[in-house]
Amino acid sequence: MSQDPPYRHLSEIPMVYPLPDADQVVVRLGVEYRQTESGPLTLDVYLPARRQASVALPAIVLVAGYSDVGYQGVTGCRFKDMAMCTTWAKLVASFGMAAVTYGNERPAEDLDTVLRYVRANAAELRCENQQRYQTDNKEH
Repeated sequence: MSQDPPYRHLSEIPMVYPLPDADQVVVRLGVEYRQTESGPLTLDVYLPARRQASVALPAIVLVAGYSDVGYQGVTGCRFKDMAMCTTWAKLVASFGMAAVTYGNERPAEDLDTVLRYVRANAAELRCENQQRYQTDNKEH
């Protein structure tokens, strides 16, 4: 008799580090940040449930590096919809920051567009509008 756990697809496996407030976040799904020939590209914003509405939060953008088509080909779903990604976003929000996940067609170009969109719409998204990000160990 086998004691193996039931099979779960990669896209259904959450990040394993639960925190008490990780499931108590506010999620805005499907915020359109760009229109393309194939349709709108959207982002999702995860915010802490307990926050002062007047306080702008630092935002963490979760980046895949592959297009949605590439991710769907390997995992069967978009990066932003994977349980791993949504639980990371909830974890970030449970620490008092905003988390942003997004769909993309052209990874580098769409990341730049997301960063500009978040900064330009910071008040509506309840995020800080200061751009600070790190690549290659250099802060920009």
